[in-house]
Amino acid sequence: MEQWKLEKLRSLTDEVRDLHPLLRAVFTNDKTISRFEYTHGNGEMGADFVLARSDPTLGDENYVGVIVKCGNIRQDHADVKRQIEECAVERFFDGAKRKIYLNETWIVCNGSISGGAERKIFEEYKSRNIKFVGGERLAQIVEQIYPHFWNEIPAGLGTYLKSTLVEIVKAESYSTLGAPGISLDVAQELYEVEPTRPGQKVARYNKSLRTTLAGALKQHRILLVEGGMGSGKTTLFRKHMKALCEPDEFQKSKTIPKLVHLSEIADDVQAGLTRLVNDLQTALEGAADGRILIFLDGVDEVRSATDGSLLGAIESVASAVRATSNLTVAIGSRLVWTIEEGEEILRHCPRFRILPLSFDQLVKVVQHNCSSLDISEKLRLDLGRSTLLRAIPRTPMTAILLARVLNANAKEIPQTLPELYSKYVELALGRWDISKGLMTEREYPVVVTVLSRVAKYMLDNELQQLNVNEVMQMLEDYTRTREGLPPPVDIFKRIEQRSEVVIVNRERQIFSFRHRSLAEFLLALHQKENHGRSAPFTNPFEGYWLGVEYFYLGLIQDAGTRIDKLSDLMLGTEREKMLRLLNFGNLMLSAYQTEYAHIERAVYRVVLEMTRHFLGVRSGQVESKLAVLPELQFFATLSYCLRDSLEYQYFKKALETAQIQCQCDLDLKDEERAIASFFIDAVRAGLSEKDTFKFLTTQELGALPWVVKLGVQHVVQDDKIELEHVTRLAKRIKKARQNNPGLRTYLTELYKGSMEKSRPKVD
Repeated sequence: MEQWKLEKLRSLTDEVRDLHPLLRAVFTNDKTISRFEYTHGNGEMGADFVLARSDPTLGDENYVGVIVKCGNIRQDHADVKRQIEECAVERFFDGAKRKIYLNETWIVCNGSISGGAERKIFEEYKSRNIKFVGGERLAQIVEQIYPHFWNEIPAGLGTYLKSTLVEIVKAESYSTLGAPGISLDVAQELYEVEPTRPGQKVARYNKSLRTTLAGALKQHRILLVEGGMGSGKTTLFRKHMKALCEPDEFQKSKTIPKLVHLSEIADDVQAGLTRLVNDLQTALEGAADGRILIFLDGVDEVRSATDGSLLGAIESVASAVRATSNLTVAIGSRLVWTIEEGEEILRHCPRFRILPLSFDQLVKVVQHNCSSLDISEKLRLDLGRSTLLRAIPRTPMTAILLARVLNANAKEIPQTLPELYSKYVELALGRWDISKGLMTEREYPVVVTVLSRVAKYMLDNELQQLNVNEVMQMLEDYTRTREGLPPPVDIFKRIEQRSEVVIVNRERQIFSFRHRSLAEFLLALHQKENHGRSAPFTNPFEGYWLGVEYFYLGLIQDAGTRIDKLSDLMLGTEREKMLRLLNFGNLMLSAYQTEYAHIERAVYRVVLEMTRHFLGVRSGQVESKLAVLPELQFFATLSYCLRDSLEYQYFKKALETAQIQCQCDLDLKDEERAIASFFIDAVRAGLSEKDTFKFLTTQELGALPWVVKLGVQHVVQDDKIELEHVTRLAKRIKKARQNNPGLRTYLTELYKGSMEKSRPKVD
C-alpha cells in the first residue's frame, strides 16, 4: 500500500464527520453486506454500525457490530472495552422490526492497534468473536471496495458516482441489442443545426458545424440532441455519463450526471427538474465548484410532447437552467417537430443532430461482427450493392441488427428497415429455432402474440415498463380461453429467454422492451395479424404513432389503399400537414411493393401541398414563424426538405410522372405550376436526371416567378449541373438580371427582406 494513502487515511481526525462517512461508503459498496444500520449516538449500545452478512454455506445471516475509533488504540483504551461489553446486549434491527444479538464485533481504526491491546482484549473477551481492523488493513479494504476515497471525493458523492456507474452498466447490458459478441465501436459526430437567417445558404452538414457531445456540452448549458429511430441518442448519453463517473474524470469536470426519462416529470417539467436538482445538489455535498448534468431523454415517447407541447417543455427546462447556475441539461428526442417549430426551439436552445454513420462505417461494423463466421465473399459484395444500406437510415441500430441477422446465416440481405426488423424479431424470438428443435411450433406464435399485445398496451398508455405480474396476467388471460397451449409459466420463461427483445429485471420485477422501436414493430405486427391491410387508422402525423405506421406499411408492403388514405387524410393543423410533407417519403419507401400508381399519386400531392404551403405562408394565409424570413430563403428551405424526403431512386419515375401531371393540371395557376415544377426538378437534379428543368426552359422567362428563376441559378451552381439546356436557362436568367437595374431593389428584398414585412397592408 502506498505511503501517501496510509497518511491520507491517518489524517482523518474527526470520527463522526470524517471516518464514519468513509465507512458508510465502504459498507454501501461491499457486496458481502446485505444491509446495515448506522447506530452511532446515544442509543448505539456499543456499536457505531450494525451489519447484516449472509453465511455463504448455511445461508443464515450473521450480525456484526462495528466499533469505530480515530487514531491509535492502546492497552488503556477503556472506552473500547465499554463498547465491546455493550455489544453483547440484545438490540433492534431492520428499523426495529426484529430483535438480534451480534455474532461478531469489529474494532476499526485509522491508526495502529498495539499488540498489547489486541492480546488484552482477546484475553478478557475469549467468548466473543472479535476482529481488529487497523489503518493498513482498512486502507486495503478501501482500495478494494471504495477507491474513490483516494481521489479526494467526499464519501457520499463517491457513492453516488459509483452507484450511477453501476446503473449505467446494468442498463447497457439490459438494452443492448443483438446477441452477445455483437459489438459496435464507432465514433458518432453531432452537427449543429443553424437558425435560418436572412441571406444564409441552405446547405447539408457543413463541416465547420460538426462536433462531439463532449464538445457541445462545453459550449452550452442547454441543448437538444436529435436523431431518428435507432440513431444512438441514449447510447451516446450513457457513454458520456460513464466517463464522468470515473474518479479521475470527476476531478477534472467536477460534474455529476443523471439520466431521466421525460415521462418521469412530464406532468410538471419545471417542478420535476427542481426536485431532481435539489437531490443532486445534496449529492454534491456542498462542493462550491460542483456541476450537475441532466440528460432528459425520450421526449418523443411522451405523446403530449409529440402533439405540440414540446416547446412548453423546453421553455420550462430553459427556465430551470437559467435559475440554477451549475446546471446543464441535454435533451434527447426523435425529430417530432415541423420546420417552424424547429426554428422556435432554437430560440431556447441550440439543436445538434446525430450524423448518420458513413457507408464505410456501417459496412465495417457488419463485416467486423461477421468476420468469424465465414460470411461468403458474394455476401460481402452484396453489402456494397445493397439498396438497404443506401436507402435506410445509417444508424448504429441498423448496423447491429444487420450483423445479427447475417450472423444467423441469412440467405439474403433485407431490402427495407421493416424487413430487417422482421427478420431480427423472428430470429430473436425463436422462429428459426423451431427447425433446430429448440422451440415448438405451438410456443412461437404465442410468444409473438403476447408480446405484441404487451407492446400495444404499453404504447397506448405511454408506458416504458410494466410489472412482471401484469405481463403474467395478460399471458394467463390469453391462454385461459384457448386449449392445447403450454402453461403460462413455460411461455413466460420462453419470453424471458428471448433477451434480445425484452428485459426482465427479476430484482425489481420489471418488464420492458430493449428499444422503443421493437415495441413499435410488434404493435405493427399485431395490427397486421388482426386486421390485415385494414388496421384502424391513427393519424401518424401527430408524431407519436409515426414509427408504428412506418413498420405497418413495411409489413403489409402492398399498401396502395393505405397510401391513398394517408395522402387524402384531412389534417386539422398546419403542423400536421408539415409533418406529413417531411415524413411521407419514408412511409412510401417502407411500402416499396405498393402498386406504383399509388406512389405516383402521393408524390404529386406532396409536391402540391408543399407548393401551397409556400404560397400560404408568403401571403399570410398560413401562420408561420418562418414568415420573418426572406421569400427566397424560405423557398430554398422547403426545396431542401422536399429533396431530403424524395431524393431516392425509388421515386425517380414518380417524379417524372409528377412533372407531366404538373403541366397537364388545369386546376393550377401559372405561378403554382412554375413553383411545383421547380420543386419536382430540384429533386430530380439530385438524381442526375438529364431533362431536369426542361419544362422551365420552354416557358417565357418573364412569366416565371423570380424565386423560381433564382432557385434554378442556385441549384445549377450547388449541384454543378452541366446540361446544355439548363446552362442556357441560367445564362438567360443572369442576363435578365444584368439588363434590368430596376429589379435590384426587388431582388434585394427577395434575398434579405422579411415576407411578413413585405406583404401589402390591408385596411
